[in-house]
Amino acid sequence: MLYLKITTIGEVAFENHMKLEEGYRYDIPFDNLMLPYIPIADILKNEGMIPKDVKIGFAHPDGYQGLCLMVSELIKNRPNIVGLIKKQFTNDRAENEGGMRIRSIKPGKRFFARMLIPQDQQDELEKIISGRKRIGITSPGITGEVMLQLVDDIHILNEEYELSPLAHYASLDYTVTLLSPACFYAPYEDGKKTYLHIPGAVISEFVHRHVTNDDTGESENIRCTNAYITDGAKRLLPVPSCVSVVKLDKRQLRYRLAPGKDPRRTEQDLGLSHAFASDFESNLIKYTTPLTEHIALTNGEMFDALSPGQTFSGRIYGSDHMIRRIAGHIKHNPYAFMGKLTEEGYGEAVLSVTGADEEEIPAELPAKIFDVCCVSDTLLLNDDGVPSYKAEDLLKEIEYVLNCPGRLMIEGCYTYIYSDYSENPGWGKDGAVVRCMGKGSVLRIRTTDGEPIDIFPIMSCFVGERTEYGYGELLSYPARGKYYRLAEKMPVSLYDRKHLLSFRDISMGADFAREVIRSALKSRIQALAMTDSREAEDGVLTEDLIPQELFSAMKEMLMPDTPEELMKTWYLEALEGK
Repeated sequence: MLYLKITTIGEVAFENHMKLEEGYRYDIPFDNLMLPYIPIADILKNEGMIPKDVKIGFAHPDGYQGLCLMVSELIKNRPNIVGLIKKQFTNDRAENEGGMRIRSIKPGKRFFARMLIPQDQQDELEKIISGRKRIGITSPGITGEVMLQLVDDIHILNEEYELSPLAHYASLDYTVTLLSPACFYAPYEDGKKTYLHIPGAVISEFVHRHVTNDDTGESENIRCTNAYITDGAKRLLPVPSCVSVVKLDKRQLRYRLAPGKDPRRTEQDLGLSHAFASDFESNLIKYTTPLTEHIALTNGEMFDALSPGQTFSGRIYGSDHMIRRIAGHIKHNPYAFMGKLTEEGYGEAVLSVTGADEEEIPAELPAKIFDVCCVSDTLLLNDDGVPSYKAEDLLKEIEYVLNCPGRLMIEGCYTYIYSDYSENPGWGKDGAVVRCMGKGSVLRIRTTDGEPIDIFPIMSCFVGERTEYGYGELLSYPARGKYYRLAEKMPVSLYDRKHLLSFRDISMGADFAREVIRSALKSRIQALAMTDSREAEDGVLTEDLIPQELFSAMKEMLMPDTPEELMKTWYLEALEGK
């Protein structure tokens, strides 16, 4: 992968738009960690400078992965330090006229944007960017002067899961961390609202396009689950439709499928150990809602997008040969552009392999009553070949998988209908609407003869149509007859994964954190000087004003290795108005 290196020679700023702050005539965009970026694809595309099939991501500061790691820790521990993070990159001043402000990137800053370029277009793009000397606006004090260069791949340490040469794998676990806002939406959706997950069809398209040859049909048996947001360890699956919020505490969930509940005693049993199998607890009791944001294209169109910094997790099922090919590709080509608006620089993501499993050895799991949850939207066809969303048709599919026609009955169900406008195959292809059983739909099923049945085949399986694109994923668990609280809503974790870091990134992140903390110490010392300036004007000797004890206390709290002479210099400079 090539990178576009942008070095600011003069100050750089852009016309304000929705992503930037109010009160600024000229500004620059920041990500959710308050690190600046340059929407270089937007700039070059609007001027017809990007050849066909070239994708360029946002240009982030040099050492971005390391900066994310350190800045997230800084913000977590010192929320009031955000302004100092911005100041490391930007100048911020009042406009001479009009009562507005101007913020710009300082000269001498380096940014890198990842690029996907067909080999036959590389020379053309290199000629285009080599002649480009300015970006953004020009205004008094802001020249927009830059140097653009194509550079080779930056070496990274990819902490990939190692596959064993002796194993025979059947599935691969992966994560997708978004580096820029990403749009995954169904055609005709009002307001172009994004899905709150990465559809399996998107992952399947990635595999077909980059790993396999579509013409050979070698990837026909690949099945890609939806990638849902992760807590860092597991994929957080959709909350079942039968879960409701307890009125006394909006963070708490409860499962209301079981019959015979006393509505006057909603809190009588809170333990989970009797409610579900342990695996159910590890997957479904934790939940969160991914962060989204509005993005505005230069043509004025508005879209919802998943916010960057979030990590999503999914699984790919296939042959041992295909699992190894996919893992190898991700290891050597971890970056990708996914979803809609990739030509605008959106949808940049980094993939990582987190595990691989061999085919499970069947182990009988008898149950008289069990719950089945749709982990993804499920497209069923009835006997007439028409899309169906009825629970009875899902029951027929379950009986087919368990090879027990007529032995099951629905004791309770909570379902909803999802209207699907996309025709996947060919992600994003507009087609006629079909009605699916929505993800989170739950059935409680009982055997008609009261005898247990082995539910192992549907503990984790796919049913219905489009299963290769993530549809029809089911999970099943032995049921219990009581009514229990499930979980607390979890906060979204941003940039928590420590992967794809070079030693250079780690070093730059550490240096940046030190510089920010040093700036915090300097600003506090300068504030002390401003407080003491009146006494200095009244003739008090400078040596008598220096608050040595406060210097020592602040130094120990922020940066213990700061030389006291340097702190004294900062104080005196501020006292003298330099």
